[in-house]
Amino acid sequence: MTSPSSYIIQGILAVLQEKQMSTGAVAKLMGRNKKEIKQILSGQLPLTVDDLSTFATKLEIQDADLQRFMPQLDNVQTEALQQKVEDSQTLHLHDEDNPATSDHDWTPDPVGVHSEQALRLGFSLGCNLFFVVNTKHLQNSGVPEQTLKQFGDKLPIRLDADFFHHYRPEYFEEGLEIRLSFDAVYTCFFPWEAFEQITFFVDDDAPTATEPSTSKPTLRIVD
Repeated sequence: MTSPSSYIIQGILAVLQEKQMSTGAVAKLMGRNKKEIKQILSGQLPLTVDDLSTFATKLEIQDADLQRFMPQLDNVQTEALQQKVEDSQTLHLHDEDNPATSDHDWTPDPVGVHSEQALRLGFSLGCNLFFVVNTKHLQNSGVPEQTLKQFGDKLPIRLDADFFHHYRPEYFEEGLEIRLSFDAVYTCFFPWEAFEQITFFVDDDAPTATEPSTSKPTLRIVD
């Protein structure tokens, strides 16, 4: 049976997805270590009452954000409900503003638009991204003309995961709309055919050795 803290963590993760915030951005916002935040949200460290209060304050989490992940308070938990909970813990990639994708779970499509799928995955994982676009497709893209001339045929763009929520990516049938900073902030549009390379910079931590705790007792969410 899934523990209460697991439902709460699932709700927090959903809020992060909606706000397009990475664990690094949350760590900076909370004044905590990124590795520690990842361990809490992955269930490796306990979610304390203090942690939950800080998450709620910094991320402006409402009761309704968490309640949608809590199970119905029936005396008997049906198999259907158990399956629903298990499915909710699986990473789903979708565009909330696009009914065509928001109603269905996203799965990789070998014959679909590769660049769109790769970018959706990268933003959802919250890892730093790097992509290269061919500038011959960037006429009227919103990218400053001086920048296009500076880089010639290939324009490299690196996206810091800590600022994903500022980029505000939107996916359209023809391409990606995103806010980027050059000499100022520009809303740019990159057609899918312009993408030539998309690279992920993963950041996985080594397992933490278990050591006797010397810290003072804290309140935690009881499973």
